[in-house]
Amino acid sequence: MSLPTFKDTHEQCKASGQPCDYWGEYESWLVVLGRSKNSDVLERSNFDAACTSLETISTDDYTIEKEKHWLVGWVETLLVNPNNQLMVAAAEQIIESIKEYPILDETLHSQYENDECSETWSDCLDWHDRLTWLKTHDFTGTFIQLLSAVRGSWNDASDILHDPSGILY
Repeated sequence: MSLPTFKDTHEQCKASGQPCDYWGEYESWLVVLGRSKNSDVLERSNFDAACTSLETISTDDYTIEKEKHWLVGWVETLLVNPNNQLMVAAAEQIIESIKEYPILDETLHSQYENDECSETWSDCLDWHDRLTWLKTHDFTGTFIQLLSAVRGSWNDASDILHDPSGILY
């Protein structure tokens, strides 16, 4: 497997007609993963899991290159030094792992998913929306749990819903 360089990814971006320029010191480094302000739970958890994995090898031979982008606000790209063969092998293993199974770290993914569900439940839905969601998505629980969930408690909502993360998908 051969990881693309940061310069290669920018050249591909330009070739597809998208505005993409980079002036920095990492254009020969290899791209592992990326994320943006609009990344979903899976992209964010995999990015952070990959960073944690690479940190165990070397903190000097990987970096996160941050760029502002007019469309998505910001983009971060996880890069590894092509001169560190251990780091390159680890990065390639990360990509292979994702190809075999899309989640690098189940625990981290579940934590991020639960946090996003909690935020959506309490901050994006009012009491009427919560009650409607519970009514239409088969809940089982006590009246106290129902009341607490309608008032915004994600802990109670996740306990009484059959598919709690369904609120995101």
